[in-house]
Amino acid sequence: MNGASDTLFLAFSACPDNAGGWLFVHGTPHKAAPRECTAIQPYKPHYDECLKSGMSCHALWDDLDESPNFSGALILATKNITETQGDIARAALRVKDGGIVIAAADNDAGGKRLKKIMAEAGFDIVNEIIKNRARAVIARKGAGLQTGIVANWSDNLAAAQHPQTEFITQPGIYGWEKVDYGSAMLAALCDDRCAGAGADFGCGYGYLSCEILQASQAVTSMALIEADKRALDCARENLDFAADKIECIWADITRDKIIPDNAYDFILMNPPFHDGKATDIALGKAFIDRAAKSLKSGGTLWLVANAQLPYEEILRASFKHGEMLLQKDGFKIYRTEK
Repeated sequence: MNGASDTLFLAFSACPDNAGGWLFVHGTPHKAAPRECTAIQPYKPHYDECLKSGMSCHALWDDLDESPNFSGALILATKNITETQGDIARAALRVKDGGIVIAAADNDAGGKRLKKIMAEAGFDIVNEIIKNRARAVIARKGAGLQTGIVANWSDNLAAAQHPQTEFITQPGIYGWEKVDYGSAMLAALCDDRCAGAGADFGCGYGYLSCEILQASQAVTSMALIEADKRALDCARENLDFAADKIECIWADITRDKIIPDNAYDFILMNPPFHDGKATDIALGKAFIDRAAKSLKSGGTLWLVANAQLPYEEILRASFKHGEMLLQKDGFKIYRTEK
């Protein structure tokens, strides 16, 4: 998001009334960030970076008072239009009348529609800055704010049961509108073959853990580990039927020390392979390396990945036994033993 972030702060620096406390949605540290800044950041690695930089930071909108206490708001918008609308709406509710709201996104990630979205919400458009292959829209909260639209957009951002999947999920969570095909393939292969203490690395809204805990009475506990706090909270609700067996851990699997060593009989994972827009096999490697440390001797890793990702050498280096159980429809499923 560097292009969008730099353009956002270019717009902020050009704003004549940028004093006072500011809200920063999807905040990440930036040298031009306002001195008084409160970030909303559900993603654990960025949340930790915000705290390290000295920002006040909340993981979720619900952690922040809805009163209009801020002089202005900065928003790093996402590709998900429902999430962007919701973020703009919730920021509007927390900014004082007459305050400035600046939203930015890369051109290919929704930047070209930001001006229209903010106009639809009834903001007074002050300026649009186009630079770094991104756009930033500067707008003012005035008497024309469309309170009905703002309330509706805010409500649409809330976690709720999705009509297609029947899982509780939320706009902005990865894969929020679907059951991941690779995860469904993995669940079908291992659902009744898991026993003992398990962990779901990068659990998302909890699909894999739901399937395993419903299929196998031999599973005694399940640690759900996820970097997106919104997804983790949805997973907790989706697994309410097994509340006595689950532990929810908000953590960056690649860095946090909270994840124990030699603790699990099995681990499930469908590891991420994107860092921003770029494919990054290092993320999957970090998940696999952490799994090798967290499994007990003789423990099993069940992994699904896109077929083009070369995880075979990484798995061979970390596990004494392993096999590819299935290659189908662009996915590979592995079972390895420590």
